[in-house]
Amino acid sequence: MKDQRLNKLIIDPVAALIALLTNHQQMASGPLMMLVFDEASNLSVGMIASIRRLFRLLRTMPIWGIFLSTYNCTPHLQLGIRSDSSARIRTECLKRHHPFLGLQLDVELNHRLSAKFQQEMGKPLSQFATPDHLTLFGRPLWRLYANSSLSKLQGFVEMKILGGTKLFNPLNRNHVFAVLASRICLDACTHSDECTKLVATAVHSHLRLVVAMDEKRSMFTSITPSEPIVAHAAASLLMERDMNHQVLHTCPYGWSTAISTLTNALLYPGLVEKGLRGELFARIIFVVSRDILLGSLNNEAAIINWSSHFSLLKFFGSLLSADLAEQLENFKPNIRRRNADLNENDFATEFSDALANFNHFTTTSAFLAPELIPQLLHDLLRQCAGLQLCFTQPAWDLLFPTYHGSLSDPFDQTLLSAVVVQVKNTKKKNTLRLGVAERSYFARLHRPVIGILLDLGSAPGEPQFQYIPSVGGQGPPFWGIHLLGCGAETFGALLDLNLAHACRSLLRAVTCPESDTLNVEISRLNARFNFLALEDRFPGCIPQL
Repeated sequence: MKDQRLNKLIIDPVAALIALLTNHQQMASGPLMMLVFDEASNLSVGMIASIRRLFRLLRTMPIWGIFLSTYNCTPHLQLGIRSDSSARIRTECLKRHHPFLGLQLDVELNHRLSAKFQQEMGKPLSQFATPDHLTLFGRPLWRLYANSSLSKLQGFVEMKILGGTKLFNPLNRNHVFAVLASRICLDACTHSDECTKLVATAVHSHLRLVVAMDEKRSMFTSITPSEPIVAHAAASLLMERDMNHQVLHTCPYGWSTAISTLTNALLYPGLVEKGLRGELFARIIFVVSRDILLGSLNNEAAIINWSSHFSLLKFFGSLLSADLAEQLENFKPNIRRRNADLNENDFATEFSDALANFNHFTTTSAFLAPELIPQLLHDLLRQCAGLQLCFTQPAWDLLFPTYHGSLSDPFDQTLLSAVVVQVKNTKKKNTLRLGVAERSYFARLHRPVIGILLDLGSAPGEPQFQYIPSVGGQGPPFWGIHLLGCGAETFGALLDLNLAHACRSLLRAVTCPESDTLNVEISRLNARFNFLALEDRFPGCIPQL
């Protein structure tokens, strides 16, 4: 009786439809019909089980079923194999199709690079902060607003990043993780159920993407991709309102509260990776200083373009305390090396035309290659991004591009340069080294490069400046800045007491206690072949030959 009802209600009508389609369409092979279930994450486990049984009844027919969902579908659609409701799947008598997770980003950019490469790569810097350009990167969804006003685009993205709400709550750990991940490349841990819940919520409601899935254990890997328009919207959420929700572009209330939530609700519970030496603090202080600068320059505006370019000198004026910024601008090199190119400019004159435009940091697992640096810097500038370098990258930890050309002229890669940062977080004072190895990555650049050492664990003190000239035109000159300390004496943004307290707590959370330094060092050495040189594997044990 049951089989007769199934034949009457499902199998016979589908067979008739297939016969009708076959008469009207010539197909050599492949499926003749596809049944698509959109927003399939709304289906219950029981409904999915019933649909799968129906498809097994139709398995002799040229039909495919496709389940689509932009939400995190792991709990319902992709349970671990051992948790599947079907015994035949649990015992592997039947096998499931692997989920397709390849949501392609930068679709419009791919099209333009294929069709109009020279025109796109020659686009002037003045166009990098327009809705049309910002929406080239990331999800194709943003292109719906490519021809709209910036305020309308920003409002739409803000709603998406907050999961449909309109008010950012800097005390909500899910809001904070979503907003800060898009700006300072936070990465979630994966060792606990609580971590999995955090990431699942971020994927479901806050624009995080699943990039890999372990079906047997029902575990997945996710990322927050580099999307400049999302970082733009996040900057607005963090900066544009004070504690009374009044528009005040220069107030970092959202930042200070969000950093406290990051520290107490995400770092201390072990839900977010904290980095190795304080790079997280460094990324935050750079991005906050940039936000405060743009807010102060446009405080009378109804809406700020948080992806706009800015003067590198003004950025250092926002980053550093007033005394340090003045010392830096007045620093003038004293060249005594033979064959060195003469430079009589002070720092302010040398970088008077330098511009930057990063609104977020993204990350890489690849090592820097000198021959790729000019194009890499161009691409980062186009994407309004700075770069957290590979954690095993020699010499440097952070990088962001600068440009010494006109805003309106076609883009010229020979006018590119960079600011590179090394982060140290020990009580012992470190040394900024600008030797051949440290400078070699940037040998193909033509404009001066700035190398910064952030000595976060050291006591505040006078900064130290260096100048390494170009010799015989081989490679660009290097300006070195060694900054000591991590408080308001060093960083101007930390004059705000709430922000200073939040950053101080964050730095404690990411700092290995001094008493554990020997313990950590010995433990690192136990992984012997992480150190390829014999003298590094057995420090102090190999005699000098």
